Amino acid sequence: MEEAIFIQQDNTKPHINVNDGEFHEVASRGRLNIQLVCQPPNSPDLNVLDLGFLRAIQTLQHREAPSTIGELVHSVEKAFWEYPPTLINRVFLTLQSCMLKVMENNGRINYRLPHMSKGSLERSGNIPILLPCPSGLLDKANAFLQE
Repeated sequence: MEEAIFIQQDNTKPHINVNDGEFHEVASRGRLNIQLVCQPPNSPDLNVLDLGFLRAIQTLQHREAPSTIGELVHSVEKAFWEYPPTLINRVFLTLQSCMLKVMENNGRINYRLPHMSKGSLERSGNIPILLPCPSGLLDKANAFLQE
């Protein structure tokens, strides 16, 4: 089986339970390991949609001015596929930065949103696709969770 793909949901009612049998049956048919997880409650800093992706997709979708559900679905799908991968990378880097800050602050989200000068890093060809987690920070977070 391949590396896991995690689908993160917020905790709203329309989403399915992470242990939904029908979802797991369908998700296990292919060679992919797809798992559902819920974001921690009250944590918009850990929701990639809240960090920028959803707003950007909505902006692209609103340019279409759909008037039916079918047009809306088409518009959202079109916006998704038109969204530049470089911007998706920026959003996921922000998410990773937030995760590191949450770990540094023992789960609290009272920190300044980290800035990396992603545009400058992109222009110089030095933008990462992932941020390393220092082993000391991981050890600290694990120790905090064990308390």
